[in-house]
Amino acid sequence: MKPGRKKWIVLGAGVLVVALVVVSILTQREKRTDVQVEAVQRQDLTSIVSASGTIEPKQSVNISATTPGEVVRIGVEEGQHVNKGDFLLQLDPVNVAAGASGQAAAVAAARGELTSAESQLDLARDTYERKRKLAAQDLIPKAELDQALSDLRSRQGAVDAARNRVAQAEASLTSARHDLSRVTITSPIDGVVTRVNVEEGEVAMIGTMNQAGTILMQIADLGVMEATVDVDETEVVNVDVGQKADVEVDAFPDTTFTGHVTEVATSPKIVPTAVGPADDATDFEVKVTLDDTLPTVRSGLSASADIVTATRQKALTIPIQSLVVRTVSDDKASGGVAEKEGVFVVRDGKAQFVPVRVGISGDRYFEVISGVQPGDSVVSGSYEALRDLTDGQAVKIREASDEKP
Repeated sequence: MKPGRKKWIVLGAGVLVVALVVVSILTQREKRTDVQVEAVQRQDLTSIVSASGTIEPKQSVNISATTPGEVVRIGVEEGQHVNKGDFLLQLDPVNVAAGASGQAAAVAAARGELTSAESQLDLARDTYERKRKLAAQDLIPKAELDQALSDLRSRQGAVDAARNRVAQAEASLTSARHDLSRVTITSPIDGVVTRVNVEEGEVAMIGTMNQAGTILMQIADLGVMEATVDVDETEVVNVDVGQKADVEVDAFPDTTFTGHVTEVATSPKIVPTAVGPADDATDFEVKVTLDDTLPTVRSGLSASADIVTATRQKALTIPIQSLVVRTVSDDKASGGVAEKEGVFVVRDGKAQFVPVRVGISGDRYFEVISGVQPGDSVVSGSYEALRDLTDGQAVKIREASDEKP
């Protein structure tokens, strides 16, 4: 090959290499990922747990019968206000009164037996004393004195038994009189009759181990209401007694009522789902007592509660969507890699993955405890960009308004 021709070939190859480098650079520039960023800043942060449920009176009493009987008179109706001790209803007292009369007669009979036994005891005691004196003078045989002592002890036993029978009869009479007093049922609290479950002529039954008794009516103190809401198991760990809450009642859409947590269940309730037992939801019941008064009080109104579980003043924050998980090298982890939470900070046109430690969360921001500094630009969008973004990837910052719909 001629030297001149060889020279042109080398020169052409060089030009080709330069062209390829330029194309590569231009291609890399074209591959920059469009992202949105937001500056790390300090702001007040409030963490809230939201849950739904119903409004119920804080104090509610179910009135049940403690003795069976026919309802012969009802003295109240639903919605009526009653005071403690006011008459509610009357059960037929005939059978209970007859039982009480029978027990009173049994007490009288037992007391008569006791009086007779005590008289016999006094006689036996006198006989024993007389024979003891005669035996001391050797005027009667010792066997006769022993018989008198035996009779005395026997009469003493009869008196003790008679006293026990009197005590048993009196206890039965007390129970019968208590049952008689319970056929006239009065209100145990000040409140409102929220439910009447029986009518005159129905028979009220008492409860057993295997069957609940008849709930005759329900009395509730509607002056203090509470929202009973179901909190998911992942969030109930942050809920505690005394925390403040805002309660919204569906019946009053333009009003927010204040309250505070007064009870957090320690046992869960399982909510079945259509999928199957493996996917059943596990919730914990939380009670929020309202500090405000409802305009119109009703039990069972649908409600939702926003419970304030934590607050931070001037906390360092990052957008919630900025927090991602990436696999990074970690000498301490098995195999040299580990999954860590972090954010992408834009530096010199590139997205740098920075592990962070977060605290409480608000509705849009996480409290960040370590990893970034105020003013750092962290990638906050778009979702597609954050999903695929890698450490060191070239990015181009775009305003949210520049995003294509």
